[in-house]
Amino acid sequence: MEEGLSPAFERLLRERRERYNAAFAQARHRRPGLKGPVFLEHLRSRLDPIVAALPEKGRVAATDALYDLSLELVACDLFARHPVVAAGWERLLPRVAPLLAQAPRKLAVSLTNALYHLDEQPGARATWWLERMLEVPADEHLLEVGQVLAWRAGLPHYREGALELCERLPAERTGVSSQLVEALRQDPWLTVEDPAPGSRPRVMFRVGGFRGFGGPFVAPPELRYAGQNRFFVGDGEGWWLLVADGYGTSLHRLAAEPRGLKDEGPGARAVSELAGCSRHASGPRTVAASRELSHYVLLAAV
Repeated sequence: MEEGLSPAFERLLRERRERYNAAFAQARHRRPGLKGPVFLEHLRSRLDPIVAALPEKGRVAATDALYDLSLELVACDLFARHPVVAAGWERLLPRVAPLLAQAPRKLAVSLTNALYHLDEQPGARATWWLERMLEVPADEHLLEVGQVLAWRAGLPHYREGALELCERLPAERTGVSSQLVEALRQDPWLTVEDPAPGSRPRVMFRVGGFRGFGGPFVAPPELRYAGQNRFFVGDGEGWWLLVADGYGTSLHRLAAEPRGLKDEGPGARAVSELAGCSRHASGPRTVAASRELSHYVLLAAV
């Protein structure tokens, strides 16, 4: 099992063989699909470089935590289903090894979840986020900067928290000046890369689709304004929260029917591209609309 591994990891596997073998046996009992050769390859290609980069102080506890987490992730085939997550373990985790030694499971789970959710979100840029994170100093602000970058990579529901972080952290860490933060707060369609409003009104995104073809909705959606450039979307069977800004959109399933707010902006008639839409809801900067025979929601910046 130790062949071809770094001296640091080989020594730990030898000294703690009983502990690791027991953990593997328990994991395989819970998940019979966990394959020894696949897990061994993960140890060689991903975990070994991380362990080799860990400082001596904290190496044992960190390796234990990362070994246990690896069992969970390999058992559910996460690395095969999401290659960008595998790339994160191979490239990012060794780089932040000193931080992993302090809080191995928390940090590894946070970085893994970020890559997973970015890869799952249509239109998000998981690889862009990973490349930017490789340039971020590995210090106490790593996860906070990571949240800002995750918003910019296409997770609009992180927007408010990211803007608060941009106000608190130095601009050189986030790439966002205090003046730009204020402009971004006023207009959700502005981005750090493109802070000019451009021509408006115009449709920015089309979200949804028929469930029978892979979308979320079983019927043309009903719309309600939810505040802060968010909208409630219902299809007669369930409700979602639709979040949107200049970086993208995200849909979040709700447990119960929500109460909408009074519209704060113009209706669909203010946007020529929304002609023929029979349902709409609006905020100060956005109109959401849908057509009678369509399972999509159109989002227009105004």
